[in-house]
This record gives sequence, C-alpha cells and structure tokens, in this order.
Amino acid sequence: MTAPEDRLVIKIPTAIPDMGTDPLPIEPYISAEFFEKEREKVFRKAWLNVGRVDEIPNPGDYLVKRLEILNTSIIVVRGKDSQIRAFHNVCQHRGMQVTEAGCEKGHAEGFICGYHAWIYDLEGQLTHVPGKEYFPATDFTGLQLPPVTLDTWNGFIFINDQENPKLGLEEYLGGLGKDLGAYPFENFNHIARYRAKVAVNWKTFIDAFHHKGKMSRLMPQFPVHIVSNEHCGLLGAAVAASRL
Repeated sequence: MTAPEDRLVIKIPTAIPDMGTDPLPIEPYISAEFFEKEREKVFRKAWLNVGRVDEIPNPGDYLVKRLEILNTSIIVVRGKDSQIRAFHNVCQHRGMQVTEAGCEKGHAEGFICGYHAWIYDLEGQLTHVPGKEYFPATDFTGLQLPPVTLDTWNGFIFINDQENPKLGLEEYLGGLGKDLGAYPFENFNHIARYRAKVAVNWKTFIDAFHHKGKMSRLMPQFPVHIVSNEHCGLLGAAVAASRL
C-alpha cells in the first residue's frame, strides 16, 4: 500500500484560460480606462460581501458601506419585519446622503436627510416631506431609497449592483460555497474589522497573495501542491478582466 503524500492538494475546479508563458501586459495594471471597464464588466456583476447578519441583529440596526469599487454608498438595514435590505445611500430630493458622513453603523427608527429633512422608513419608503404643499405637481407615491439586490449565505451579507443578476448568489459561489457550506459559521460572531490601504492595482494585490510560491514560503511546514497551469496564481476575475 502506498503511503499518502504529506501535502495539501488544492484542485481548481474552474478551467483557467491558457495565457501562455509570455510576460503579462502592463496596461491592465496601470490604465484608468481599463479599470473603468473592470468596474462595469467585473465588479458590477459580482456579489460583494458587505457584512454579517450578526452585526445588525435587531430591527433598526444598520450598516453603511462606502463601496469605492462601485462609486457608491449603501445602507444595509434590518427592517421592522426583521428582513435585511440594502439601499443606495442617496436622498431622492437633491442626491444628498441620508446617513451622516463617517457613520459606519448604528440604530435608527428611520433615515432623515440632513439637507431638507426628507424622512425614509426602515423599508426605504419616503414617509415625510416638509413643505409638501410647495410641490403641488409632484406625485410622491412609491418614492423610496433606490433598492440594492441583496442575499445572504451562511450569515454573510452580499449585495449585487445589478437589479436582476444573471447568477444568483449560490450559483455565483459555485464550488467554493459547496466546499464551505458545512462549516459552522453560525457559531461565530463578528468582532472587529481590519483594513489596509495599499497603493497598487487590485490585481497586483490579489496576484501577490494568490500564488503557490507565496504559500510555501509563508508556511514551509505545510507543503501545498496546486493542480493547475503555470499561471494558477491569477484570480478568476483578473483573468476575465484581462480579456475585456
């Protein structure tokens, strides 16, 4: 009987396009125009994690997320019906943000725009307009904060900038979601968040920490063998972006 190899084998289920062995082009890493294409073709179609359900356990609890990659700010709030919803953080009057600048989380009975005091409830509906009589020709029926597509997976909150995403969250996560689906995430609570700003293109950062050589150096006692082609370190999204 052959003894099992003392190493972790990571199989990449999605086929990665053959990119050859030539040096990678520089333009996708430094071009502002290319980055704008990535915003539209990659990130506006992606499901982005914005928090955990245990961060907003009670009706009225909310998070505010500034998503620079989408050039937007969103509010994630638990409604009075305990349902979690997401909205663009923009008043429908003059485009002012309805939450205070720098406020990342809190509790509220509703949201009041600081510009002209328009009030929205936890479900995003406009409930009060001061001086409404000065807008005689305006129909306020159904006016609300613009909704953002939201779904949850094992306690993680995801949003998608598309109104009707081509892929649902579970389908988008694919094999990764299936592999991690049995992990007891429900036993964990959010404690803290760490942020670091790095002055590089997002693909440079991902490539640097998604390479088998990096893993073998950081954890020499934990050998890793990745089954893929020579450019296995590239993130799938980066591969897709490079073909824009």
